[in-house]
Amino acid sequence: MAVRKVISKDFNEEKCPCCNWRVSRRYSFEENDIDKEGLCGSCFMDMIVEEGMTINTKEEGDGIMAERILFSISEDYVQEHAKERIGRQLTGEELHSVGKGLDSGIGWDLDVVLDTAIDEAVEICKK
Repeated sequence: MAVRKVISKDFNEEKCPCCNWRVSRRYSFEENDIDKEGLCGSCFMDMIVEEGMTINTKEEGDGIMAERILFSISEDYVQEHAKERIGRQLTGEELHSVGKGLDSGIGWDLDVVLDTAIDEAVEICKK
């Protein structure tokens, strides 16, 4: 079962039908109408876990294809930051909300951040 992603250019119009958060990206299985059933990344992964689904990598020939992750934020990192900022760790519900906020915030300005990172990398590597 393949998963597909849609990226919205109009951040204020797109909402996850599960949690009602404004999102820039929604995910769905290929056979579903992503405009009606597309979920934010957090709700999509929650659904996969709750349904007991497993995720397998795509196979191409004899090898396995996998995307290299260039950036991620761990729960431990967020909890350490929360302890410094508010003096305690976050609850599960608060962590879920932080994940939504990160997805929305990073998705909103990702192109600007990515363009800047690429431009700086090219400039640095020229030297």
